[in-house]
Order: sequence, then C-alpha cells, then structure tokens
Amino acid sequence: MTRDRFTQELDVAESIQRGGREFCFTKTTMFEDGILVSPSRISKVCYKPGEEPDESEERNKMLAPLGKQ
Repeated sequence: MTRDRFTQELDVAESIQRGGREFCFTKTTMFEDGILVSPSRISKVCYKPGEEPDESEERNKMLAPLGKQ
C-alpha cells in the first residue's frame, strides 16, 4: 500500500529493444507519500516479467542518475 499517485505509459520501443526481458514504462508521479510533487516527476521504470513492482522500484532507484534518487 502506498500514498503515491502516478500514471505509467508503456514505452513500446524500449520494451522491444530489451527483447521482452523487461517491460519499460514512462512513469509520471503526481503525489509521493501523500505530498504533491510539483512539477510532476517523470521517470522511466522497467519491470522483468513476474517481478514484484516493489523489487523493480528499488532496482530502478539504484540505476537512476545521481541526484535523481
């Protein structure tokens, strides 16, 4: 359960480039921990088939450029 509010849009080109090993999305976060994010934060997240979203989120944070975590 999270107090985050976001949308995710499938990044078809990136998902195809990864050959089905991961499915990538453009994620737009409007609220994080119940607090308005202004402007909304846009990031890329990728999930492996069968992977729990929480695991993917943590891995994606580690892959983010410094200062973007």
